[in-house]
Amino acid sequence: MNNKPVDTTHLTQTKLGLGFIAISLLVMTASLIYFFQVLQPRLLQEAQDQATLLVNNIASPLADYDLLSDQHQTSLATSLLLLYNDDNQQPFIKAIKLEFNPGLIDKPPLFDGQACTNCFKVSIPIFDKNTAMLLANAKFLVNPINYQRLISDLKNKLLITLLLILFLLLAFWLLLKNLLQQLINAQQHNQSILNSIEDLLLIINSKGIIVDQNPSASKVIPLQSNLNSLIQPLHGQPIDTLIHKNQTSPIEVRFKKGLYYGQIGLMTISRVQSHLYDHQGYYIVLIKNIQALRSAQAELKHQTEMAHLSRLRTLGEMASGIAHEVKQPLAVIRLGAEGLQSLHQQAWSTKNNQFALELDQTIIEQVDRADKIVRNIRSFARLEQAPAEWVKVPDVIESAIGFVKQAYRLDKIKLIEEIDYNVPLLFIEYHKLEQLLVNLIANAKDAIQHKSLTNTFDTSQAWIKIRLFRETDKTTLEVEDNGCGMTPQQQAQCLMPFYTTKSTDEGVGIGLAIVKNVADLYDAELTVESKVGEGTCFRLSFNSPANPTTADVRV
Repeated sequence: MNNKPVDTTHLTQTKLGLGFIAISLLVMTASLIYFFQVLQPRLLQEAQDQATLLVNNIASPLADYDLLSDQHQTSLATSLLLLYNDDNQQPFIKAIKLEFNPGLIDKPPLFDGQACTNCFKVSIPIFDKNTAMLLANAKFLVNPINYQRLISDLKNKLLITLLLILFLLLAFWLLLKNLLQQLINAQQHNQSILNSIEDLLLIINSKGIIVDQNPSASKVIPLQSNLNSLIQPLHGQPIDTLIHKNQTSPIEVRFKKGLYYGQIGLMTISRVQSHLYDHQGYYIVLIKNIQALRSAQAELKHQTEMAHLSRLRTLGEMASGIAHEVKQPLAVIRLGAEGLQSLHQQAWSTKNNQFALELDQTIIEQVDRADKIVRNIRSFARLEQAPAEWVKVPDVIESAIGFVKQAYRLDKIKLIEEIDYNVPLLFIEYHKLEQLLVNLIANAKDAIQHKSLTNTFDTSQAWIKIRLFRETDKTTLEVEDNGCGMTPQQQAQCLMPFYTTKSTDEGVGIGLAIVKNVADLYDAELTVESKVGEGTCFRLSFNSPANPTTADVRV
């Protein structure tokens, strides 16, 4: 992934050129050495052997004592031998020298023909064909024209062969050079792509050591570093385990040092499938810095919450005004209904009296219900934080349960308390925490009653469980039920103001929104777990600061 292969482009091309020249010289040198040191001496020897064979064939007429003893016949015979020629009218024998045996023929040596320095010299004894006596020693100068013609032809063929080999080598070198250039261009293209990747691209071995990286990574992570010392997975298993598991799905990691210290990234790991790395096991690690994305998401969420808060404040102002205006006529109606109830108790007959009393009671109950709705709206709309105090959470739970314990017992709903009385105190407004609990318990009861409408649910098995326990630096409060549960879509919207699955006469969707409001007010983490037909669990985790030393504690 680095630039080293690209930097050696010209060096590689130079090496190829020098290699081509060396191979060409080697082929030419080997060919010339073979021709002059092996082939030409062998051809020369074959030409000498052919000349000897030729002389033995054509010199047979001289094997006659009578012919050699006669000067005239000898000259005639040698002249006839000199007339032998090939298709190109080139004589086979250029000259003949006879040295007679003085014991038989007393004549001086005979030389006939032309002297030749480069002719083949063939010396043979001439014996009489009848008596087998040595008549003379003959020396023949054989014409080398055929040999020279053969050598010239072979040289031309050798030259053509060498030129053809050089041409093939040149074509091969040009093809190889073109392929190399294409490979280099592809490598440069791939390198430019790698250079343009802003994410961190690493090659690590099975021990987590970084052996290669792209330029973006080289600015952040030093080579030969251990990946385990640089990043830390936010969830799940350590880096060493993820490497051997071939973690192809993205996981969140946090940078432990370097330029990106403390920032969040997404990491994937896959095994390298390449001949460039040995069989010991190498892995590609891709890390994308998502800190900017996280910051943008947080900013968007903050802006959304601010816009939502602005709408709630406007709603609060409207609700306060509406509540103030509505409470006055409600108070008048209630006073009137109570007066009618008192009057009816005194004046009417028993039958009419019963009907009138029921009607009066209905008016009073509906006025109380309207007043409760108004108070809930005012409580939800009141965003300002009232003075908080150190409170004992178990006391708040007992107080909240006290409101509903008797009514729930009549409805056959079992209240289960799992309270840790040693949890730290919470710095919170007492009545807000109490209201939060009452709303969650009431919501649980509504879910159970909704489930009881089905024939498969036995109301005697209904229960609501309130848990309070300590988790490290958190105090956790849970309200769980085995009611009807919620779908994922309902879970996503259940904390929104005025969202409800109930009928219009059962509620307006404020209770759980108040719970969310209180949780946000005191930086508590609110989570919801629910399964349709099985039940729901609301979990609030409050920060647990050190217990007060001088502050007043509400008992």
